[in-house]
Amino acid sequence: MFCYNCGKEQPDVNTICDNCGANLAPTSSPVTTDEPPQVATESEKAEISQTAPESNQQNNQATNNGKSWKQITALVLGIVSIFFFFVPFIGPVVALVGLIIGILGLRTSRKTMPIIGLVLSSISLLLSLLITFTLTLGFIEGFSNAETYSRERANDASKKATIHEIQNALEQYYVDNNAYPPALANLKATTPPLLGTSVSTSNYRYLPANRDKTYTLSFTLENQDDPGDNVSGTAPDRSYQVTNKQ
Repeated sequence: MFCYNCGKEQPDVNTICDNCGANLAPTSSPVTTDEPPQVATESEKAEISQTAPESNQQNNQATNNGKSWKQITALVLGIVSIFFFFVPFIGPVVALVGLIIGILGLRTSRKTMPIIGLVLSSISLLLSLLITFTLTLGFIEGFSNAETYSRERANDASKKATIHEIQNALEQYYVDNNAYPPALANLKATTPPLLGTSVSTSNYRYLPANRDKTYTLSFTLENQDDPGDNVSGTAPDRSYQVTNKQ
């Protein structure tokens, strides 16, 4: 062993140093070893100093790679959405995804590409929504017009059938009385009635003339585009008209 005071080597059985007289007996002080502490060499220190920056650089590069895909994706989706904004469903979806990724890309250090992607995606999304809204309105209007057209044609067809029924009653009245009635109500006053009480005549214009020897009977068409026979006048007053047969 070595003397802790002067450093001279001493026999293991000695309790006092032969050189300086220091007490060699064990104490409560920390245990020391005979070998000197290991110290890192200059080459090892240089290697450690080079390894640490490389590790940090790799970590930073991995982080930047994780962020760069958001920047590129936001820009690409923004450009694609501009070219497909008019395509139903596809355009709005691409623009919406580009908008979301663009917002996430703003957290990166380089914000140019995300900002451009955000602008393009926003424009595309607005255009897509505008087109979708316009098409929806057009569809609703077209459906409503088709429904109205069908209803008007059905109503006109029913009135045409009724006007010919009234015309037949007028001709029978003329045969019985050698003249047409002064009003349509007379057709229901005969015995038996020439026109059923359930038949409404309020929608028809009856104009007798020449001392009840002639007449015109008409009604205004709901479907003003009706190209059928016995149609006269101009919109919005086009009417279906019949005259006396005698």
